[in-house]
Amino acid sequence: MIPRRSATTAAERRTTGWSGTCTAATPTAASWYSSPPTCCSSAFPGLSWSLYTSAQPFFAGGVINGLGHAVGYRSFEMPSTATNLLPWALLLGGEELHNNHHAFPRSARFSVQPWELDVGWLWIRLFRALGLAEVRSEAPRPLIERRRRELDAATVDALFTNRMHVLRAYARGVVLPVCRELRRREPHGAVPAAMPRLLIRHPALQAEEARRRLRELLERYEVLRRVVEYREGLQELWEGASARDGLAQLREWCRRAEESGIGALRDFARGLPAYAAARVSAT
Repeated sequence: MIPRRSATTAAERRTTGWSGTCTAATPTAASWYSSPPTCCSSAFPGLSWSLYTSAQPFFAGGVINGLGHAVGYRSFEMPSTATNLLPWALLLGGEELHNNHHAFPRSARFSVQPWELDVGWLWIRLFRALGLAEVRSEAPRPLIERRRRELDAATVDALFTNRMHVLRAYARGVVLPVCRELRRREPHGAVPAAMPRLLIRHPALQAEEARRRLRELLERYEVLRRVVEYREGLQELWEGASARDGLAQLREWCRRAEESGIGALRDFARGLPAYAAARVSAT
């Protein structure tokens, strides 16, 4: 069994992902809220810190734990309802990218997609450059090497490390194209517009009515049922297999996917060998 990474809360984000020397060797949430860090001094330290701490109940409770679970976009599917409010996390120190935080809870960097900006990460990089912080963990960024054509143990490790990215790629590269093709093929109105969302949304977040509609779709269309089955099979590769068994299972999964007759699934399987060792930026 491959060990899983334990989760942390949002309040632990900057202390789990990095250690600083502003107030202590490893600052806690309490130390950050009780007094301003010496490295964040200003002409009016008491006033600026008072304004900052007084605003936190509104931002943390109202914006992040409220809007951050109700509106916005989701890059990664998981049991949590967390969303990214905006791709440019400028006002709340990066907490706007709440879905990313839930996907990679130990990461000091919340921005994951190329178009996302985490201002908190910019400050951490500055503190690190000044010798005031050390980054302990950072969300992986997939390294795609198109010339790779063979599945090996490194592929299994890369898929496990980037499993959230792989599932996102499956949704975009398999689920959505299959849904589009099905809608083109079926009579107008026969396929509900919400079909992609029903297939992509994590089962734990589906209401009973949504589950019923999904069951009906899977019973009606074999291609959708197979798409879901292959996704579940892919997840099983990193949830219960050893490294040696994982490689054999991955090869078998890819062989069956290429012979499935589903074009999008075949292309996805052929692209898996391109996943190489995860690249974790040090900048």
